[in-house]
Amino acid sequence: LLYFSAADSLHGRELWVTDGTTAGTQLVADIQPGPGDSRPYPLTPIDGSLYFSADDGTAGMEPFRSDGTPGGTQRIADIRDGNGSFPSHYFSLSGALLCSANDGGGNEFWLLDPTGLRPARRLRDINPLGASYPMNPLQIGELLYFSAHDGFHGRELWRSDGTESGTYMVADIAPGQASSSPGALTAFRGQLFFTATDSVYGQELRVLAAQEAIVCNGEQAELRAGNGEGTVRWYDRPDAGALLAEGNAFRTPVLHRSGTYWADVTVAGCRSLRTPFHVQVRAPDPVVRDTAAPAHSSLRLNVSTASGEIQWFHSPSAPLPFHTGDALSVLLGSTDTLLYVRTVEENCSSALLPLRVHVSTSNVTEVLPQRRELHSWPQPVRGQLHLRTGRATGAGTVIVRDMLGREQLRSTRELTPEHALRLDVRGLAPGTYLLLLEHAGGTDQLLFVRQ
Repeated sequence: LLYFSAADSLHGRELWVTDGTTAGTQLVADIQPGPGDSRPYPLTPIDGSLYFSADDGTAGMEPFRSDGTPGGTQRIADIRDGNGSFPSHYFSLSGALLCSANDGGGNEFWLLDPTGLRPARRLRDINPLGASYPMNPLQIGELLYFSAHDGFHGRELWRSDGTESGTYMVADIAPGQASSSPGALTAFRGQLFFTATDSVYGQELRVLAAQEAIVCNGEQAELRAGNGEGTVRWYDRPDAGALLAEGNAFRTPVLHRSGTYWADVTVAGCRSLRTPFHVQVRAPDPVVRDTAAPAHSSLRLNVSTASGEIQWFHSPSAPLPFHTGDALSVLLGSTDTLLYVRTVEENCSSALLPLRVHVSTSNVTEVLPQRRELHSWPQPVRGQLHLRTGRATGAGTVIVRDMLGREQLRSTRELTPEHALRLDVRGLAPGTYLLLLEHAGGTDQLLFVRQ
C-alpha cells in the first residue's frame, strides 16, 4: 500500500491510500472535516503503523497515528496546547517513539505514547538555557545521530538511544563555545560520515567509528584503538598539540562528567585524522548554584544533571536522602541553610556537593554567581583570574575542569584570607569552566568564562 496526501473536490488536503488500482485508491480519514486542509506530513511507517503530523482544526499541527482505517487514525499528543507543535522527523529507537517538535520554547526531541494515553514528554533538556534545535537527524540501527546546541558548547554532534541517559554529545569538535556545525550525516558500512568544521582543518569530511566506554563517576576509562600497525597517539582535544599517551591502549584520568578523547595513527610516515573516543560517565556531577533569599521566606531550589537523578541530604554523614528530584521547596529560618546533593544512576553515584542558601537582608531572592567563600574577577577573563578564598587557610589545590569534566589546570597554593590568588588561564580555550578549590575545610566551587 502507498500512503500519500491529496485534495479532492469535497475535502482539503488529507491522508489517502492506494493499492495501485482505481478502486483501491481512497481517502483514509477526513482529519479536518470539510474543505479544510489537515496537511499530513511526513508520512513515516513504523512497526506496522503510519505516523505523521496533521492539523485537525482544533489542536493545530500535532502528531497522529493511523492503521489505515478512519477509526484507527487519531491524534496521539497535544505538545503545544492550541497552537500546534509542528512535529517532524519520527523515529523508533528500541521501542521508544520520538519526534522533533516545538512546545513554544523551541524545537526538541519528544517521547510519544503510540496509544495516545500518556502525554508526550521531552526526551532530555539538552539546553537548560534555551532550545537545542536538533538538526540533520540520521538513524543508524538503534542510535539516532543529530546536531544540537546545549548552551555551553556550540552546535556539535549528539546521539540518542531513546533514553535520557543515552542522549549526549558525542564530541566537542570545535572546542568551547564555537560550533563545528555537523552536516550531511550519512551512514556507510555501519559508520557515520559527516562534515564538520574546526579551527585546525576547517570544514572537512569526518567519520565516527564505533568507539565508546561507559564508567561510573570517579572512575577511569580504558580506551583501545585496536590498530594492528602504526603508532597510536592520544589527545584530549581534536586540535591539541600535547600528547596524553602513545600506544593502542589509553587509561583516562578520573572522570566526573562525560567527555571525548581523540586518537590518530601514523603508519609509514602518514598520519590519519583524529578519531573521537567518547566516554559516558554515569551519575555525573550535578550543577549546583547557591541562592540568597530573605529570612523566613519559601523558595524552590533547582539542581541539574546530564543524566541520572538528584538525591538531597541534610548532612554529608546522613545514611539516606530526605528527598529525590531536580527541585526542592524549602522554608528558611533566620540563619543560612546548608544542604548536600549528589547524582545517582544505576549503581553509580557522584560525590556529595554542598548547596548553600544564604539568608540576606534584601527582600529579593537571587541565584549567586559563586559561593560566598570563593570569589573571582574579572568575568569574563582573558589572562589572569583573581581568586579571593574567603575563610580558607593553609594549603589548597585549585582545579579547573571544562564542562565535560576534563581537568585542564591544577595548582597547589598557600591560602590566606587577606591576599587574592592569581591564576593564569591564557592556555585555556574560550568557553565556560568549573573551578574547584580543595582545602582543609572542604571544597568550594565557581564557574568562570574564558573569553
